[in-house]
Amino acid sequence: MIKKILVPVDGSAQSIRAAKMAATVAPAEGGEIHILNIVKPSSGDYSGVGFEGFQLPQELAEKVNHEWEKVARDIVNKVASELKDQKVQVHCDIAKGDPVSIICKVAEEGRFDLISIGSRGIGGVTGVLGSISSRVSQQCTCPVLINH
Repeated sequence: MIKKILVPVDGSAQSIRAAKMAATVAPAEGGEIHILNIVKPSSGDYSGVGFEGFQLPQELAEKVNHEWEKVARDIVNKVASELKDQKVQVHCDIAKGDPVSIICKVAEEGRFDLISIGSRGIGGVTGVLGSISSRVSQQCTCPVLINH
């Protein structure tokens, strides 16, 4: 039985649909949905994107990361509010790091029954699936429901 569902969200319409789908799959009694947003921390080094030698001052890089964390919190809270009428427990969290690695680690360590993820997020069009949803479906050990 599917009771515990991880829903990685980025604020896109497809990630919100993935959360709503999870709410229809999870049982009303004892069902849990865990909404997760992952912040990829900035080191402040922009040399890899054509600005060789450009480095943000550490204080500014930390401020940028702090602002992204606030955005992440707003995103998970927005998605949670979309599920307020559902009869499942909703938990919200944010994490820092590589999205695919974090999703797979959280899913495994949390012993999730399912991951519900949007087929593509805010990263733009690259193919049928977005790069994150594609890699999650290939690398995670639990079932992955990809929502269009």
